[in-house]
Amino acid sequence: MTVMEAINGGASALALPVFMAIVPAVVEDRHLVQANSAITMVRSAATIVGPLLASLLISSGPSAGLALNAALFALSACLCGQLRLGAPATDLSAGRRLIDDIREGWVDFVSRSWIWSVVFAFTLVNAVFAGVQSVIGPIVAVSHRGLGQSGWGLAIAAMGAGMFIAGIVMYRMRPRHPLVSGLVSATTIALPPLCLWAVPSALPVACAFLVAGIGMEVFSICWLSVLQFNVPQDRLGRVSTFDALGSYVAVPIGTSLAGVLQPIHGDLLLPLAALVILVSAAAPLIVPSVRSITANTWSDSIADCPEKD
Repeated sequence: MTVMEAINGGASALALPVFMAIVPAVVEDRHLVQANSAITMVRSAATIVGPLLASLLISSGPSAGLALNAALFALSACLCGQLRLGAPATDLSAGRRLIDDIREGWVDFVSRSWIWSVVFAFTLVNAVFAGVQSVIGPIVAVSHRGLGQSGWGLAIAAMGAGMFIAGIVMYRMRPRHPLVSGLVSATTIALPPLCLWAVPSALPVACAFLVAGIGMEVFSICWLSVLQFNVPQDRLGRVSTFDALGSYVAVPIGTSLAGVLQPIHGDLLLPLAALVILVSAAAPLIVPSVRSITANTWSDSIADCPEKD
């Protein structure tokens, strides 16, 4: 199982930057927000339907569920193979070294303060929320009768429902200040740990996760659309690699620290987690280039210009 999970994690880490770069290659700029919203809705629906389907298959043993999962991955690969992307913007036969691509991607990444400030902030947000969702939350659930395992399952389902709602809303909306709107929405991710600490009951916790699901997906849609609009397509995959790196590094760090600290400082972790998430999500708002991107300048050449903030 460890080897399987290692392979799965590596494949996911490779797929995310590629997928980020594929979307603007097959969708017109004016439809990127709608495309990202539609992707969000499908992904969120899967997070709701998947556990329900798994509960039906569990009676047949875990092999049935794993086989179906593998078949769905194979189907996804076949569908991706049908995409017509045209010639790559970069000549892959020019004898380029991997280290050269990494170096260029890093230069593009650090030269845009609106990118690295958000990525660094959400590395911390993702780490803390991963610890809450995967470690601290389940412990709180089983130790409080008002929440319990069923209440925790309801909370996770509510978060998926919130993400789906965000996809519907964002399909029709185009915020004037997308990064500002996304970051303000992301501050709602602080609600679940705060509610788990203050009111560990099923309904309040589910409502907190519902609102947080809406907030995190509003941010995600705004963030992906701004990246795809403002980073040149031949550099988007490289820049997205560093974005994905922050996400993937954060999760094991957050869950590991939560597991170590929970037995020692359990009473303080949830309010501290809420505070860290709130401050981290709002921190990029102090960066001028984050606030300067508006709906009218999403596709401007701001990303190609050196920044002086």
